[in-house]
Amino acid sequence: MNNKGQVLIVFVLILPLLLLLAAYIIDNTYIAYHTNKLNQINQLIVEDAVINGMTSEEIEEYVAKNDESIEIDFMFVSSDKVELTLKKDIKSLFGNIIGKTHYTLTSKASFDYVNEDFPPYQ
Repeated sequence: MNNKGQVLIVFVLILPLLLLLAAYIIDNTYIAYHTNKLNQINQLIVEDAVINGMTSEEIEEYVAKNDESIEIDFMFVSSDKVELTLKKDIKSLFGNIIGKTHYTLTSKASFDYVNEDFPPYQ
């Protein structure tokens, strides 16, 4: 029997599935990277706002200095609490295959003076 053609056909049928799997992994890694970056920026800004006693305008400037594409979705600054929600849109790498042109990432961070949960480096 001649089985050389069967292996080629099976490979050609499985190849699109392998490419979709690779695209899925790359897109999720890209999203995880940007989510982690956004969370770290948010935590940094909240801690610095508490330590330095920043106002709302100074926090907005600080966000813009870190990344210009980040938008402030919600900000609450008072004498005993700081809350900050940041939002960022990133372009999709392989999401166009399923119709997603961009992803919206959000990050929430807060700091409460009443609980005295100050950063350890203070």
